[in-house]
Parts: sequence; structure tokens; C-alpha cells
Amino acid sequence: MDLADTPRTWVDPEAMSSLHALLFFAGIPLLIIAVLTLLVMAPSLARGPRYRPGQEWDAEPAWFGGPEVGGSDSTPGQITSGPSTPAADTGGASARW
Repeated sequence: MDLADTPRTWVDPEAMSSLHALLFFAGIPLLIIAVLTLLVMAPSLARGPRYRPGQEWDAEPAWFGGPEVGGSDSTPGQITSGPSTPAADTGGASARW
């Protein structure tokens, strides 16, 4: 008896069929890939349809950086021109000192 041999008390396993081997070595990796793909794509599928060029825009308009709604002295949505302070001609980027 060689020390590298398998023990005599171990039972030899049954031979694996070709179908079982194909399912084991190809089916399980494909199932894992399918689950990972679904997990990656699920958020975009759940969000629903998005805007496409040529479609009519149906969302509410938004003005980023515009005047505050219900601001201090101006009507909401109205743009005023002119200096915001009485001494606008002193200093600043205009280089008038």
C-alpha cells in the first residue's frame, strides 16, 4: 500500500452524466451572471420611461439660481434691474473707486 492512495474504506462515487455536468459547469455560472445582470439593471427598469428627444416636455419648469419665491421686496418670479444698493458706483469689478 502506497501512502498516497485513497483509503480502501472510501466508496467510489457514481459517474456524472453529461447533462448533469453541463448543468453544473455551465448552468450555475449562467444563473449567477443572470442574477447579477438583473441586480445591476433593476434600478433603471424601476425608474420607468425617461425623456427622449422629440417628445413634448411634461415636467414643471424650474429656475435654478433665480429669485426666491416670496422674496423680500420683489414680486415672486419678477426680475428687477439696477443697483441693489444705493452706493453701487463705489468699488467692485467695475473699477470705479
